[in-house]
Amino acid sequence: MQFTLYFFFFLFLHSFSLRKRKCKLLAFEGGGTKGAFQAGAFKAMIELLDPKEVQYDVIAGVSVGSVNGMLLAATPIGKEKEAAEKLSKLWATIEFKDVVAEYSYWNIIRGFFDKRSFLDNTPFLKYITAQLQYLGNQIYRKYTIGAVDAYTAKTVIINETVGVKEIPISVLASAAIPGLFPYSLYQNKTLIDGGTIDNVNIRGGVSQCRQIVNDDSLITIDVIMTNPINTRTTLNMSKEKTYTIYERAKQVAAESNSFWYLKDAITVFPKANWRYLIAPKKALPNYPIIALSFDRETLKKEEEIGYNVTKELLLSNKGKFREVMAAAPRIKRRRID
Repeated sequence: MQFTLYFFFFLFLHSFSLRKRKCKLLAFEGGGTKGAFQAGAFKAMIELLDPKEVQYDVIAGVSVGSVNGMLLAATPIGKEKEAAEKLSKLWATIEFKDVVAEYSYWNIIRGFFDKRSFLDNTPFLKYITAQLQYLGNQIYRKYTIGAVDAYTAKTVIINETVGVKEIPISVLASAAIPGLFPYSLYQNKTLIDGGTIDNVNIRGGVSQCRQIVNDDSLITIDVIMTNPINTRTTLNMSKEKTYTIYERAKQVAAESNSFWYLKDAITVFPKANWRYLIAPKKALPNYPIIALSFDRETLKKEEEIGYNVTKELLLSNKGKFREVMAAAPRIKRRRID
């Protein structure tokens, strides 16, 4: 009898604590080297918002968003300013050789016939692992990574429970751009870039927030994009080469898909506090340059754009999630007969 009373008293306290708590979620969209924009955006959020408003409990990321997310997840809650500095340092120092091994045109040609990809991203795994070790090799927040199983064509959500040793491998899988980088054979799955289906991974983040709170109204969601959602950027493409045409197609698809998944997430989680949506006003300057351009001036400019856009939105109070989405063009998925 006494044990039963203690048990129900414990459940009551646990339920009470859940109701009192809140959960803050920050989601980073994927987008290649446009992740520098997110570093600038996060820096502005740190400077302009109350420190408690940016003490995120859950970090969600896809592709390069999972890289940026890893740095924040590996920083203790309450030290977000230090995390912003680490993000800026990463994008001020990362180079092409940190991501891609030396290659020849012959190896690229072989990518069509007997290799898994055109490029070898082995150095990237070493780089991510070294970054995590430098940060202390520990994850302090709930952290979710989105990838896609090419075999089942379904999104695969990986989180921090896989263990710190598996985090870099999971990030590599999330950033495995089909054809460009090798797919990852992980947990009996053939994993490719998470942006193939959902480039934001809000569902994974909300799922983890629900482990902290028992009411979606207690979940606050902020999203930092890499693709614009308010405009369809027009570009003169009459003299572009093969790869930049391919990238242009990806950009158009990314704008439509990102908008659709944001709209879908709001529909699925209507009670959540959809707070800030930070996105570039137009395509970032690394386009139409190859998406893996690590030109120092370009990355610096992207980070500055991220900072200035975010500062303008926050100071003018125009970064409210639902208002931004309402002002965005209506994009509907249609079945073509």
